[in-house]
Amino acid sequence: MKILIVGGGPAGLLFGYLMKRRDPGHEIAIVEQNPRDATYGFGVGLADGGMQKLRAADAELHHRLALQLTYTTRQEFRHGGDSVWFDRLKANGAIPRMALLQTLEGLCEAVGIRVRHGVRLGGLQEIDGGFDLVVGADGANSIVRTGLGAALGTSMSLLTNRLAWYGTRKVHPHSMLSFRFARGGVFIGHFYPYAPDMSTFVAECDAPTWEALALGAMHADERRALVQQVFAEELEGQPLLENKSEWRQFPVVANTRWHAGRHVLLGDALRTVHPSIGSGTRLAFEDALALWEAFGRHRTDVPSALEDFVQTRSPSMQKLTDAARRSYLWYEGIRDRMERMDAVELGYDFLMRTGRITHERLRAEYPQFVERWDQRRRA
Repeated sequence: MKILIVGGGPAGLLFGYLMKRRDPGHEIAIVEQNPRDATYGFGVGLADGGMQKLRAADAELHHRLALQLTYTTRQEFRHGGDSVWFDRLKANGAIPRMALLQTLEGLCEAVGIRVRHGVRLGGLQEIDGGFDLVVGADGANSIVRTGLGAALGTSMSLLTNRLAWYGTRKVHPHSMLSFRFARGGVFIGHFYPYAPDMSTFVAECDAPTWEALALGAMHADERRALVQQVFAEELEGQPLLENKSEWRQFPVVANTRWHAGRHVLLGDALRTVHPSIGSGTRLAFEDALALWEAFGRHRTDVPSALEDFVQTRSPSMQKLTDAARRSYLWYEGIRDRMERMDAVELGYDFLMRTGRITHERLRAEYPQFVERWDQRRRA
């Protein structure tokens, strides 16, 4: 087959590599708008479940990535001058986004795929008709999705909270969620280490905070300085580092149909999932794996493979999408929860926010925290 992949992120690179590895006869082109060795953001998470699926598909790739992961098994949850701890039975891993992309692109090159960087398509009209399959793996602002117009039943809305992704050289040996009142506003800081000397730091505030403090009128340096002050205790003197760290409202993207004709979407182009529910990178990997597996069953029968992809992938994605909605609504209402709950109550509410877990399952996964919760309830 002749395949065009628009977007040289994790989903596009993984799908292209696996397809070419299976059948070297495929002609696969990958185009990416960003320059080579340029990426935005810092570290990305790869949860254990996604890594196990990757190992089943390609043990060598799994091994290369596993060697570069920084693992954590504990999460500290701070609120109101108190901390509670969530000790996980399974480790979560994170990796520098640049290292992830370089590893995937290196494997693509090894099987004969050259990624063309600096290619910004103006629309689908720039793609010739000679491709059997066009994969839109080009993110939340997908050109491929936009070019298909109403064919996919796309919906998009913006949440009201604002977020920004920073980096910091302050590395805690665990991940952390910190909820703070400052200057009459509410702020959330989410840390996780992705290298021995670096952490990702996601800052968030609600809409009333954004308006009351006139954050939109501030220069980027002023906003960064404010966040450093709010989370000075957690940062311990280390500054926040920027890399396209723009404060934005999270876009909720969904499509009622995942493919149209020879075109199919993967990753954030298909649907965005709020960062509070898990890694977009893990989900992008799982999309790529599911599409690759569908083509393994149907070979060059593109319509059958695309429909198989939808039928096999959509049940798990629907569950995750529902959980993501409950999670982002929890964050959208965080001010009220912070005002009426202490750290233990807020921590329990946080863990139960998606409706996917029962108290007994929570006890099995976080026994020490649930024991503290139960003691509070008995008292």
